[in-house]
Amino acid sequence: MKVEVYNRIVGYLDALTNIISFYGVLYSYTYKFIEYDNVSSLDECAERFFNESPISKHGTRFDSLRELDDWRSDLFESCSHWFFNVFSMRNFEVSIQDEDGNTMPAQKHRESNRVFNGLLELLEKFFEGENVEVYKLITEPAWVDEFAWEQFFFKCGNKVYVLSFYQEG
Repeated sequence: MKVEVYNRIVGYLDALTNIISFYGVLYSYTYKFIEYDNVSSLDECAERFFNESPISKHGTRFDSLRELDDWRSDLFESCSHWFFNVFSMRNFEVSIQDEDGNTMPAQKHRESNRVFNGLLELLEKFFEGENVEVYKLITEPAWVDEFAWEQFFFKCGNKVYVLSFYQEG
């Protein structure tokens, strides 16, 4: 069951990668969910991820991991950007009214953001019953020129899962 949900997460991210890269206005996007097994330390895992990823090729350095108190909210804010920013660059916006009647970008309304909620549902199903700590990778600098990235580390026992967002232009 867990392998099936893992594969669904990977497939979900692959589909988003393809759609968003197609509309990417000269940008290419990569969204991944990577498993690291038998992890002895979270910092060691972050260093390994950093060195194996394209992030290390931009003159950046691994700075730290910041533990997230409310990872769902942090992830929502990040996904609202990563999954929909490309449409803003193409001057395509969908707006809705919030509970007070104010107009807002549809992707910023958590209850109606089905793209984010689909990913969150899969992640919650995957980590169901587990004690999960979630961290965000901090690099110096945080982005370079047309390249941007953001990573979430999910520590679960002796495994770490990295949810990685990467943009190259």
